[in-house]
Amino acid sequence: MTSPLTKEARANAAEGPCYRLIYRSHSLLPGQGMDETGLATILKQARARNADLGITGALMLYDGWFAQVLEGPQVAVETLFAKIKVDTRHDKRASGGVGTGNQTSVQQMGDGHGGRTS
Repeated sequence: MTSPLTKEARANAAEGPCYRLIYRSHSLLPGQGMDETGLATILKQARARNADLGITGALMLYDGWFAQVLEGPQVAVETLFAKIKVDTRHDKRASGGVGTGNQTSVQQMGDGHGGRTS
């Protein structure tokens, strides 16, 4: 996948404000979401793609629902969320908040996910 931003634009975006989008969605994957191996596969692919786009994120799966924070350049985050909205692995998507800040919260706590706790 080609990044919507050039390397120079990503570098400039890293110095500028960070755009943050938080959303939740209902998983359509078997077993109220996915087993840890399947989720790890999705995360590995997403981390590689998101790094190229200058996006960090945190994903939580609980009782069949995903919650995710995406942070990075606004164009990249909005482009990624547009793809998420048509992803057939989940439905009932809703963004819960957007905003900008000087740095990413996810980078401060480490890019990761919270697995199933139920």
